[in-house]
Amino acid sequence: MMLDRESAIPLHAQLEQMMRQKMANNEWAVGKLIPSENKISQEYGISRMTVRNVISKLEQEGLVERVMGKGTYVSSPRMHGGNLKFDGIISQLQKMGYTITTKVLSIELKTNAKLSGVFSLPADCVYYEVRRLRYMNDSPMSIHDTYIPASLVPDIESKREEMETQQLFMILEKTYGLVRGTLSETWHAAKAPKWVADILEIKPSEPVLMNQSVTYDPEGKVFYTETEYFRGDKVSLYFEFQ
Repeated sequence: MMLDRESAIPLHAQLEQMMRQKMANNEWAVGKLIPSENKISQEYGISRMTVRNVISKLEQEGLVERVMGKGTYVSSPRMHGGNLKFDGIISQLQKMGYTITTKVLSIELKTNAKLSGVFSLPADCVYYEVRRLRYMNDSPMSIHDTYIPASLVPDIESKREEMETQQLFMILEKTYGLVRGTLSETWHAAKAPKWVADILEIKPSEPVLMNQSVTYDPEGKVFYTETEYFRGDKVSLYFEFQ
């Protein structure tokens, strides 16, 4: 594939698209050393500085990794996005060409006194704990632990199959009339607890990105809280401010 110098698309954008395509179709597979800046520059008749800038952009997104003295390697796919809730994790990843699958690990009735302050409910309130595992390109990416008052979703066990093909918030809205209003999120990095590491197939000492969120209905009442654990090598976030 050559760059089209007659196109209205800038050469750097064409080069970036070409490099992304090579990674997407596995021509440049994960772990593979890509051609040097000099070789790419000569092959496509474009300045080395332009090549370097394109590679730097891909590196910022976690798609490639520079290794001092060795070169640039294709990295394992990494989720790169802003607010994961309202655009939807699955939606963002699928737009980027990744294959996403979900497995429901468990649906259990539990009490959790610590949640009484979050939901403004009695300490002995019963909740459904829904634990899901998401895969990105067949590799474990994240664990999602969700708590919902059992009185709001009386037969949610029957939705297990649907949860593996649809996002949970869509099921809650369609089946139970639980409509999202506002959302609060807290993100922080942590070492993976052993049970999380086992499921995500990483070492307990490896980092995970944790997200604790609370979802409110349009009237400001909490109906959903979730703790998520993302593999540190699978997710990066960016934010833009104006």
